[in-house]
Amino acid sequence: MAALNHTTPAILILGRITGILLSLGTALLYSQEEAPEESPEEIVYERILEEYESEEIGQTDFLQVLKDLEDDPVDINAASIRDLLRIPFLDQETARQIVRFRNRNGRYQNQSDLLEVPGMTEELLLAILPLVRLRSAPASRPLVDYRVQLGRPLHAVRGYGEASGVNSYQNPFYLYHRLRWRPSPVFQAGLTWEKDSGESNWFDYGAFHIAYHWIKAKSHILVGDFNLESGQRLVFSSPYGSPAALGNTQPFAVSPLRWAPHLAADENAFLRGVMWHWAFSGRLSLNLLYSNHAIDATLSPDSLTVRSFYTAGYHRTRTEIDKRNLVRERILGGGIVADFAGGQAGVQAVQSRFSLPILSAAGSYRDGFVYLSGFYSMRKEALRLGGEAVLLDEKFPAIQQTLLINAPRSGLSYGALVYYYHPEYWALHGRGFGGISDQPANELGYFMTLYARISPRTELAGYFHASRPARAIDEFAFLKRSQQFQVRQKINRSWITGRFTSRVRRGAATTPSRKFANLEQVTRAARFQVETDFSKNLRISHRIELTWVSPPLHNAGKKHGVSFYQDIRFRVRRNLLLQARWSQFDIPAYDYRIYEYETDLPGNFRNVLLNERGLKWFLLLRYHLSNRWRFAVKYREIYYPDEETLGSGLDMVLGNRRKEIRMQMQVLF
Repeated sequence: MAALNHTTPAILILGRITGILLSLGTALLYSQEEAPEESPEEIVYERILEEYESEEIGQTDFLQVLKDLEDDPVDINAASIRDLLRIPFLDQETARQIVRFRNRNGRYQNQSDLLEVPGMTEELLLAILPLVRLRSAPASRPLVDYRVQLGRPLHAVRGYGEASGVNSYQNPFYLYHRLRWRPSPVFQAGLTWEKDSGESNWFDYGAFHIAYHWIKAKSHILVGDFNLESGQRLVFSSPYGSPAALGNTQPFAVSPLRWAPHLAADENAFLRGVMWHWAFSGRLSLNLLYSNHAIDATLSPDSLTVRSFYTAGYHRTRTEIDKRNLVRERILGGGIVADFAGGQAGVQAVQSRFSLPILSAAGSYRDGFVYLSGFYSMRKEALRLGGEAVLLDEKFPAIQQTLLINAPRSGLSYGALVYYYHPEYWALHGRGFGGISDQPANELGYFMTLYARISPRTELAGYFHASRPARAIDEFAFLKRSQQFQVRQKINRSWITGRFTSRVRRGAATTPSRKFANLEQVTRAARFQVETDFSKNLRISHRIELTWVSPPLHNAGKKHGVSFYQDIRFRVRRNLLLQARWSQFDIPAYDYRIYEYETDLPGNFRNVLLNERGLKWFLLLRYHLSNRWRFAVKYREIYYPDEETLGSGLDMVLGNRRKEIRMQMQVLF
């Protein structure tokens, strides 16, 4: 640790760059043979997830669905369109083309057959391959999937020690259970229960679902807790939105209607009730839903109105427990979706009522919301269009339109998205573009993205995103602009990635004298990464990232932030995988922050916020005792040498190390 305390950042940067170049040189000399291609999971999933720059996310329905599909892939030679839509990367038109191609040409025999499907690209094929199978299901297909996850912090936290009484933390263990029973492809039932670290109730949160595909009645019935996505996700969406990110095609490939049981431990962002989908003709389908769900909230002092929704989900202290289930939301909705040659279109009407009036961003109070929505999605050869227009209470609009031009033979794709959310528009279960969990409200903007595969070994990509408030409601109405450019080059066994990002905020801010002043702040980041497959069982990755702010922050003391890591993934045996990572970072202020994606337990992921100066390392082990018994354990530690304590309040760490261990067991039978 003495070396860390006395080595300057410049020397550290130079040393890490030298190490990366030496590693690259070793990889180039190691062999002239072609290394195995990156696994589809690493190519698609991690690139999307690392853009979710939020520490609050550890588990998502998106990952839970992917994990379930990996354990029980869709039989692509027997699946219906609705079965294929269980795969998050497929839209309805692509699913229809897969079924149509199969009906005309017979069974899919290999991967190359799938590339002949209209609209199928190499990137999309790599994404779905782990989630489908070409052969029939095995005779001993598992009926029950049980997972249990246990974790706890190993550092001392003030909330457990110095505090006492009702405003103290209780049990330090985190516990998550999930039980899924799927006796046939048309029936599924599931149960989830969870407690967070610090909560005393071992069953603090619970969820359940029963899903049935009634084939004769052409119906899908879902009872319990579920997520619904419709149109451009302006009224109903999964809990997490679409960030502006390279490689994120989600905004351009949405289906008019998609639903799934709620599997993750998000305690508020879902529907609780019943949904019925009826395909009453070959081209028309009806969708009806009812939800009655109590939500955590912060009330006004007189407890007559809702100031904000409490989304953290923690119920550790009396203050947090008192926010639990304070507001009840009742939703009644329905819609019709029509299929036509090359696309779909639909309309929906939704009424949402709350037990207490809610304070909107525009300053008004309302307890009822009525949404009228129309949406469509269509594709003609290389052109794909999609859009949604919503009216709230017949006068406040939200509009979003997408365009995607995809020419897989030339290796080019271009996407554009424009949106407008009225200042009075708001939807609790909707998600606006460019954020993680923000509802669509008071914003207009546009987004453009370009991808070019110059050769099988060279890729170029970039995006530009600009947005501003539709109305300057408060003094902090920032205009935002971000752009990112990336080049990826494969040299023998190594993929080399260079990325440059620029983010601009312009508007009003509070100065040290507490007066408002105009501000334009530009944050830039540069990343260089080398991933080398030394063999099919060994991968070593290096990354260095720099951030700097203009104008520089005078209180930061340094002109840039820096982070770098070395990551090793080694498959010891077919059933045993080890991963280790060592990171160093020196971030002078929050505005220079860097997020680092971490592989985590199956069905989970972490994006860690790096701030201050320190070291971080983790060790992850995944072991399959058999196809039916699977184990994983992860230990992580972050060390801040310049600090004596970390954080504040009850979350204060009494020391300068954050230590955590988590483990998971999965049983299939």
